[in-house]
Amino acid sequence: MRHATPISFFLFSLPLTVLSKSINHDITVGPALSFSPNTTSASAGDTLTFHFFPGKHDVAQSSFSTPCAPSPNGFYSGFIVPDSGEDSTKFVVTVNDTQPIWFYCSEVMHCQLGMVGVVNPPASGDALASYALAASKTTDSTTPANVAGGVFSSVNGPPSASTSTSASPPTSTTTSTGTETKTSSTSTPTQSTSAGAVLGSGNLFLNGMSAVVAVAAVWASLI
Repeated sequence: MRHATPISFFLFSLPLTVLSKSINHDITVGPALSFSPNTTSASAGDTLTFHFFPGKHDVAQSSFSTPCAPSPNGFYSGFIVPDSGEDSTKFVVTVNDTQPIWFYCSEVMHCQLGMVGVVNPPASGDALASYALAASKTTDSTTPANVAGGVFSSVNGPPSASTSTSASPPTSTTTSTGTETKTSSTSTPTQSTSAGAVLGSGNLFLNGMSAVVAVAAVWASLI
C-alpha cells in the first residue's frame, strides 16, 4: 500500500530558505532632494536597489544618533551623476536583518534639507521625522572615503561587482556654508572581480523547488 506520509514529512521538513524568496525594493534617488520612498519595510535577505536621477547625489548608511555621518561598515554608493533620465548604474544592497537602516545623501546641504531615509523604522513614533529634524541641525555632512557594502548593476543587467567595490580618491566633509572640502567632486567606482550574486535568490528558489519535485518523485516510486 502506498502512503503519502513520507513525502509529506519530507516536504514539510525542508528548510524554509529553500521555499522562500527574497524581495527587491526599488528606491529612487533624486532628482529632487529626496529618496522615494523614504521609508521601506524589508526582511532579511531582501535587496534595496537605488536608482539615480539627475542631480549630484549619493547614498550613505548612517545611524539615528549621528545623522549626516556614515556608520562604520555601512554601505556607500559614491556619487552617481546622470546627465538626464535614470542613470544606467544601480546600487544594490542586501538587507542582513530587520534592524533600522538609516541613510542620507552627503552632497552639500542635501542631508540638512531632508534628503534622508530609513529601512525598517522603529514600530512606534515618527522616527524618520525625528531623524530629519536632527539632520537639519547638523552643520556638515560627511562623505565616506570608499564605496562599500553593495554591488553595482546596469539598469538592464545583473550585478557586476562584489561588495569589496572601491572608489577613486577619498573625499572629506561638506559644510553648511556650501564650501566643499572634498578632494574630488565625484567618485568613480572601480569594480572588483567577483560574481555578484545579490539577485541569485530567484534561481536558488527555482532550483530548490526542482529538487523538491525530483525527490518527491523518487519517494513515490519507492513506496
